[in-house]
Amino acid sequence: MAIYGVLIKEAPASVSLVREGFTMPALLFGPVWFAWRRAWLGAILWCGGVALTVTGGAMLGVGPGYYLGAVFIFMCLMALEASRFRQRSLMRRGYQLADIVEARDQNEAEIRFLARQAPALARPREFHVRPGPRNGEAIGLFLNGT
Repeated sequence: MAIYGVLIKEAPASVSLVREGFTMPALLFGPVWFAWRRAWLGAILWCGGVALTVTGGAMLGVGPGYYLGAVFIFMCLMALEASRFRQRSLMRRGYQLADIVEARDQNEAEIRFLARQAPALARPREFHVRPGPRNGEAIGLFLNGT
C-alpha cells in the first residue's frame, strides 16, 4: 500500500494527489523531472549538489569511483525527497494539504478520499408499524378471520 497526500486548491477547484516515498523518475532524470513538476528548488539543489560533489571530489584528489558513489547517494536522497519538493511547489501555488490516504494506486486513493469527503447519509426515518387488524375488522373487501 502506498501513502498519498491530497492537495486541494479552492479557487479553480483542483485536486492533486502526490505519492509519498521514493520516486524512480526523479532518480533517473533528476533536474528534468523536478523542472517538469515545477519544483524549481529541487532542480537547483540537484544540479548544485551534483556539481559540488564532483568538483569537491576532484579537488580533494579522490578517485572517480568514490565521488561518483557519493553522487549516486546524493541522487538517491533527492529521489527520496522528491515528493516533498513537489508538495511544496503545489503549496506555493495555493494548494493546501487536505488529507493523507492509504491506497494501492492513485485511482483507489481518489475513491477513498472522495468517500471520506461525502457527507454521511442521514439516518432513514423510523417507521411506526401499527398492529394488524383485529378479528371482525374489514381488510379491503374481506373480513379478517371470519
